[in-house]
Amino acid sequence: MRRVLHDYAKQKDILKKGIEERANAVVEIIFVASGSTKPPLPIYGKADYANGYDVVIHDECAADINDPAVIEGVLKPHRDGFRA
Repeated sequence: MRRVLHDYAKQKDILKKGIEERANAVVEIIFVASGSTKPPLPIYGKADYANGYDVVIHDECAADINDPAVIEGVLKPHRDGFRA
């Protein structure tokens, strides 16, 4: 079985450029170059991480984070809906 690796360092720039060229949007990026499937992303544990944004896009591999409180914290603004 072949393992596919994602180049998140490049993807972030490609996504930012593509979105900003096609939409009236400013893209802000939070990037941690860890290479881990348990990345230490700064949004984890911050309930208000989505405040002030119209859209939040996650492009991360956090497949091995299995703490229900962390997962719920990341998903909560998406489940509840959020306002800029």
